[in-house]
Amino acid sequence: SLPSGLTHTEYTPYEPPEPLATGTLAPDWALPTLGGDTVHLADLRGRVVLLDFFYKSCGPCCAAMPGLQSLHEKYKDRGLVVVGIDPMDNPMKDQMADFLAKRGLTYTVLFADRRLPEAYHVYAYPTIFIIDRKGNIAETRIGFSKEQEADIEELITKML
Repeated sequence: SLPSGLTHTEYTPYEPPEPLATGTLAPDWALPTLGGDTVHLADLRGRVVLLDFFYKSCGPCCAAMPGLQSLHEKYKDRGLVVVGIDPMDNPMKDQMADFLAKRGLTYTVLFADRRLPEAYHVYAYPTIFIIDRKGNIAETRIGFSKEQEADIEELITKML
C-alpha cells in the first residue's frame, strides 16, 4: 500500500527516438574547431563524411577513437572526412586540446550545443553517421565495436 498523499501512476518506459532514416538529408551545421575556425557540413558535400557524436567522459566513445583515427588515416586521401562532434564538453574548461593530443587524434573535432544531437536524433553515445557525397544519411550506428568498425570500413570503401 502507498502512504497517504502519494498516488500511483503508470510507468511509461523511455522510447528512444527513431534514427534519421537512410536517405534523409543530414541536418546542416556550422561548428567551431579548437583553433577557432568554423567548419560547415555543406562545405563537405562531394566527400563521404563520418560523423561521430561523442563526449570526453564516455568510455565507449574513447574506445572508438583509435578505430576512427585509423579510418581517417587510411581514407582521408580518397575522400573520407572524419568529424567528431562533442556537444557536452567545454573546449577550454575541459582541456580538450590535451585530451585529443594524448589520444593522437588528427581528424577534425568540433564543438556543438545539445540541440545538434537532437536534430540528429542522438540518444546514446557514441552515435556514428555515415553521410554520402550528396549529403544524405547512408548509415547510422549506435555504439562501437571491432565488428562495427569492420562494417563501417566496408561501407566507406564502397562509397569512395
